[in-house]
Amino acid sequence: MTGKICHVEIAVADMSAAQAFYGDLFGWTWIVPGDEYTVFAAGNGVGGGLCLAKDRCGEGPVVLYITVDDIPAMLDRIERAGGKTLQPKTAIGKKEWGFMAFFLDPFGNRMGLWAAK
Repeated sequence: MTGKICHVEIAVADMSAAQAFYGDLFGWTWIVPGDEYTVFAAGNGVGGGLCLAKDRCGEGPVVLYITVDDIPAMLDRIERAGGKTLQPKTAIGKKEWGFMAFFLDPFGNRMGLWAAK
């Protein structure tokens, strides 16, 4: 279904400390733990990732991903509505993880798109 929030990405400076913080406070479970990227389940159907990115911390590092059917078509609509493409459709690691893209909304917020194909 297009338009559903599907993934939230949080930049962290210390992966172990972040896992302890979010796990202890909110009960998040670690589905795919890793040193640089850890996938979590939040228990409400929306999951996300902790991304080791010290240079992005404190500067609006949370990225909201929105599910779409067709990333290039949506980026075109976003640009016509006043947004800006930051990164075109890109495969996420292994192809079974889908594809992502990034854009700025007209207000300067960095957002992500996700599609299975």
